[in-house]
Amino acid sequence: YGELTGSSKPPKDKITEKEENLDKQRNNLYSKMDNETKELLEKVFKKAKERNLNFLILNVILEDGVQLKQARAYAIHHKLEDNGCEIVYTYPSVEEIEKENFDKELIFGVVTSKSIGEIAELVNKVAEVESVYVDEFSTNNLFFSREENKDEEEELKQEGLENNKKEVKLSKSIRVDINKLDELMNLMAELVIARSRIIETLSKYDVKDVDESLTQLSRITLDLQNVVMKIRMVPVAFVFNRFPRLVRDLAKELGKKVNFVIQGEETELDRTVVDEIGEPLVHLLRNSIDHGIEGPHERLAKGKPETGTLKLSARHEGNGVIIEVEDDGKGFDKNEILRTAINKGLISSSEASKLSDEEIYNFVFLPGFSTKTAATELSGRGVGMDVVKSTIESLKGTISLETKKEKGTKISISLPLTLAIIEALLITVNEHVYAIPIANIDTTQRMSDGELKVVQGQEVFLLRGEVMPVVRLRKLFGYEKKKGSSNEYIIIVKMGNKKYGVVVDKLLGQDDIVIKSLGSLMNDVKEFSGGAILGDGRIALILDVASLI
Repeated sequence: YGELTGSSKPPKDKITEKEENLDKQRNNLYSKMDNETKELLEKVFKKAKERNLNFLILNVILEDGVQLKQARAYAIHHKLEDNGCEIVYTYPSVEEIEKENFDKELIFGVVTSKSIGEIAELVNKVAEVESVYVDEFSTNNLFFSREENKDEEEELKQEGLENNKKEVKLSKSIRVDINKLDELMNLMAELVIARSRIIETLSKYDVKDVDESLTQLSRITLDLQNVVMKIRMVPVAFVFNRFPRLVRDLAKELGKKVNFVIQGEETELDRTVVDEIGEPLVHLLRNSIDHGIEGPHERLAKGKPETGTLKLSARHEGNGVIIEVEDDGKGFDKNEILRTAINKGLISSSEASKLSDEEIYNFVFLPGFSTKTAATELSGRGVGMDVVKSTIESLKGTISLETKKEKGTKISISLPLTLAIIEALLITVNEHVYAIPIANIDTTQRMSDGELKVVQGQEVFLLRGEVMPVVRLRKLFGYEKKKGSSNEYIIIVKMGNKKYGVVVDKLLGQDDIVIKSLGSLMNDVKEFSGGAILGDGRIALILDVASLI
């Protein structure tokens, strides 16, 4: 247990008094938590231990007469987050802090690699903080006081060598700064590029001994690559576990009853991705509670249970992760969205009749688009869904929406496992090399003359009874049209539930590539998500398949 009291040690005759004071503070700390919160924090504690991290509870007392309590609370919040702490619990709630509806006491639950003393020292640097008490989270403290636990502590001591062996086993972990992992990933990326260059150079010579060595090198490099990527993975629980309290507080404030269900919180993602998805998910959950799920009386009038269901889930699918936010609320009104789009001049009435449901619902993700005539304090009006989409796309992911009026809405987010090294299909267009992520490819095949049809001015391709639009990269990039299509290939790419064909000149093969940023000068070029250096030194631009059509 830690308390910021300076470096001097208390006299021996005051040790008992100090322990009693710590007990009082500790009991005060946990007495403010209901059983549901305690159970949630216990789950977070177990997850933190699995990652060899500390789960600390902070009790911060502000000075008497502090004028801007909200500002001080946010200063502490930012100080903790800026130093790598994951804040999973706050008392009072964020909404209560915003309203300054609290006295001068704040409680934070944080997951961190830092020690008790380091955290206490950090918070104590914030202006107008009177005292800081930091307690290492313990399941023993949740429901029992220290005195009530003495017998249990004695039993634990009696277990002797058995427990010591377990402790030695658990200590076979070390904490590593995220920057060092980034550096390791960068070096791994350079190794992948170097391997590709060696393979490219030596493939010109038919030397069996070299071939065997290259095969072994490729296998070792792939194993090393997988290990490095796994080290960077963290469970989405570090984000998901923030939300039960948020949902409960919002539902209470709006007078709604919501059953919040979390599934797949053990699903792992790259730490960089996990750090970025928190805010988009907050907005989606707020929208579902504020605009989606109805109040108890309205739900009963519609023949629904008075308690709405809001589900947040994650699962692995292919080479990525799918995160879904689903509610059983009122859903989106397709006709209302169309009316708003026409009134804003986004489409004409004649064009509106030709749009598919998916195209209609995509208007929701446009900047400033909203069917609401008034903003709410919680979710605003027309602000945020475009930001959610841009954040997801910056992570090389996609977002889609499915909804049925009066039945509910499901928003699906597809994210890559990692942002650094991907498997890609290398293709050529007019002798230039491009890369398409394997995760986005459904199938490839050689085209025959006359295989493409034209429907309403759009080239389409028929595959297994499914009609899909076609994009010719030669036309898109402004190259001359190739004579005849017998030597061309079509790649069927998929983005969520949508598929379309991409026509290219040649298929070069599959390779692991390292994604490199194109820099600020290429920000406006939406067709490419990055670049890669190939084994022969050439540059391949990576196609962003979501932006091609």
